[in-house]
Amino acid sequence: MTIHFYLRYSTRFGESFSLHLSDGRQLPLECLNDDLWHLALEHDPAATPTLAYTYQFHDASGQPKFEADLGRSLSLSDLAMQSLSVFDYFNPVGLLENTFETQPFTKIFGPRPAPTLHLRGGVGSGAVFRVKAPLLAPDEAVCLLGHGIALRNWDSAAPILLTLRNGWWETSLDLSHEAFPLGYKYGRWNTRTNKFLGFEEGGNRALYSSPHSSPLTPHSSLVLHDNFARFPLKNWKGAGVAIPVFSLRSQKSWGVGEFADMPLLVDWAKSVGLRLIQLLPINDTSATHTWVDSYPYSAISAFALHPIYLNMEQVAGEKHASVLKPYLKKQQELNALETVDYEAVLQTKWDILRQLYDLQKADWLQNADYHAYY
Repeated sequence: MTIHFYLRYSTRFGESFSLHLSDGRQLPLECLNDDLWHLALEHDPAATPTLAYTYQFHDASGQPKFEADLGRSLSLSDLAMQSLSVFDYFNPVGLLENTFETQPFTKIFGPRPAPTLHLRGGVGSGAVFRVKAPLLAPDEAVCLLGHGIALRNWDSAAPILLTLRNGWWETSLDLSHEAFPLGYKYGRWNTRTNKFLGFEEGGNRALYSSPHSSPLTPHSSLVLHDNFARFPLKNWKGAGVAIPVFSLRSQKSWGVGEFADMPLLVDWAKSVGLRLIQLLPINDTSATHTWVDSYPYSAISAFALHPIYLNMEQVAGEKHASVLKPYLKKQQELNALETVDYEAVLQTKWDILRQLYDLQKADWLQNADYHAYY
């Protein structure tokens, strides 16, 4: 089958795009005009039933920049078409709407799985419309209207309601009897009152005949990835707390707030209705091994976490808990201080950690798995 990729994005002279496939191929797109790019790909669905891809933008100097949608995917195993046209929008990383597609919103505030399109052979010469709308109210849905009988001739009393699947609002329509070009827009529909709430902002979206073939024939289908619906962005509000980890000292701490104290903060935040927690940097800053290293913004590594936030009881475990007994009085003294004694806390923990390291290393050397490996 032939897959025609069309990418909508306004470019300037010297800029270009490439299509990156899951098998490692990087294919350049052809510029049709200032706002549309194209690539024709011959593909065997039987050999690769799922085609994963993403786009990369190249500026006039050749510098690459990937888009925000790195998980684009087409499931083609059930598609009995000879030709498929896919219309995509390039999604810049800095687009504001992408904020609401990040993990805090998709996995915590409103969990949604990664988008994957499943095309069925029964669609025939149909068109799949897909759009994102991350900030709809709970009783709102996306609807679709446009020119022609299939798009309800702009009848806002009876729009086409889209279904939310895998983070996309989508519907399939038979446009084989419609006259192109077609104008259409997305709108909002109140599912509680069954009333039309209004269209998206901006002019009509347009679906033209493909420069290479009619968009719909008895053996073709098309997919429209229309990115984000142009609804006014509501000001999402979520109260939270900003606090450094070293301030989270609990009765089980060793003179400073620790990683083990963070669940207590989460429990408290939930109990008072806070939805966000912001921490100061927790990377290792041990450069001089003095109190000067307490400044959290002087990290020596972008990956290593600061050992001062380790909880000694959890590191020791039940097996080596006896190592902590000589230090329990010191723990109480450090915990009783009004402020963190950075050098004393770190020195105490290093003394304990060195002992635990030697003991745990000896345990590993005696482990059967070690001898089997070496």
